[in-house]
Amino acid sequence: MLGRMRIMAVFAHPDDEIGCMGTLAKHAARGDEVMLVWTTLGELASQFGDAPHAEVTRVRREHGAWVAAQIGAQHHFFDMGTAA
Repeated sequence: MLGRMRIMAVFAHPDDEIGCMGTLAKHAARGDEVMLVWTTLGELASQFGDAPHAEVTRVRREHGAWVAAQIGAQHHFFDMGTAA
């Protein structure tokens, strides 16, 4: 068996991680260190309509934290997106 791995998965914005969560969860469960990183908060996503920037930011950060917690990963946002 391989030694403990350090894995960083980088995504454009929260919800993009859905396609590889099973793999990342498997690594976290076996004891690998997993870090989820998002480069933006996805502020321009149409599902938020006219919601204020602060509300979208709150929802997206909560989403990222929740997803990371579900698999036992760390998480970080680089907010390189659109500012209010």
